[in-house]
Amino acid sequence: MIIGNDKDNVGIKGDHVDVPYVSGTETLMAYAATGYLHIHGASFIYPDKVDPILLTSSVAAWSITGDAIEVIPANAITKPFDLHWCSVWDISAVLYGVIDIFAGPAEALVKIGAIDVGRTANFSRESAMPVQIPQQEANTRISCRFSDNTTSARTLRVKFYGHVYSNTL
Repeated sequence: MIIGNDKDNVGIKGDHVDVPYVSGTETLMAYAATGYLHIHGASFIYPDKVDPILLTSSVAAWSITGDAIEVIPANAITKPFDLHWCSVWDISAVLYGVIDIFAGPAEALVKIGAIDVGRTANFSRESAMPVQIPQQEANTRISCRFSDNTTSARTLRVKFYGHVYSNTL
């Protein structure tokens, strides 16, 4: 409960909600500023001005043992960020699949989200797909692993759209 004008509870204009989030430790100003920057923070595309990243599924249907491919390298985004869209392109064959999204170094991946993808003989969902992940710390590495329902190695390409919790990149 906030009582009076205690700066430890109300905070100052420059406060932000920390990453990782710890319940009960943030000020009212931190919530207000972070909420504002979630809506109005500077946006990015990654990778920018290059082809999307190629992901390849395993030969075994729904295999989750393949390597996660780095999409956003560590230190590429230097402010806290999150992702909202993933452009999916060039789905190689008729399939139903899932792209798992991971944060962290290759030896310590943590799954933070997933996207379903599909292509039929008449329709392909090659488009921007919605993504919802927790806010990530600055300099976090993002990787993806693609699995599908076929018994052949299939491919697709991805690129992410997101924003930082700041007015500038």
